[in-house]
Amino acid sequence: MKKIADIAAYLFILSVIVLSTVAIFGVWEFFTRDVIYKSFLSIGLLAITAVIVLVADHFIDRQKTTIQEGEGGEFQEIASVLPNQVFRSLRIGTLSILIISVSILALLGILAIWEVMSGTVLHKSSGSIAIIAFASLIITIVSLDRENNPFFNKRKKFSKVGIIILLIFGLIFASMFLSFLGRLVF
Repeated sequence: MKKIADIAAYLFILSVIVLSTVAIFGVWEFFTRDVIYKSFLSIGLLAITAVIVLVADHFIDRQKTTIQEGEGGEFQEIASVLPNQVFRSLRIGTLSILIISVSILALLGILAIWEVMSGTVLHKSSGSIAIIAFASLIITIVSLDRENNPFFNKRKKFSKVGIIILLIFGLIFASMFLSFLGRLVF
């Protein structure tokens, strides 16, 4: 299951990159609204499928243990799951992109405050950089998860009510996103 989940993570990261590229081209008006809408629906469906596989992977026991004879003749269990190093490289790269993007956004904000730069170029530039920063953040989070980072290993148990509330918020967010895309096209 780990290999399937890694492939799903690669697919999700690729989906985020493609969706970000489509969104940036949409900001700069290289694509029509119909192309943007259909791209978001198609690639978004693949991304949601990948997320479902990644979440399902958390319900499967990741720890493979081997028994090894220790000192004094007693046996010890040793965990032998190693994270994929590609995700570590992706995390380092996307964190660098995130830091650079946020710095550029701050610079553009200062230029806008002092009225050095204004107009549609400022809005399109800041929108594009914000898209890149958000995509970098999402890819970093997925990479941290696939690395089995201690940040994500602090599992908190959710109650049934908590899960229902999260599902309701997810449905509200999905409906808002789809209505936004509907207004974008029509």
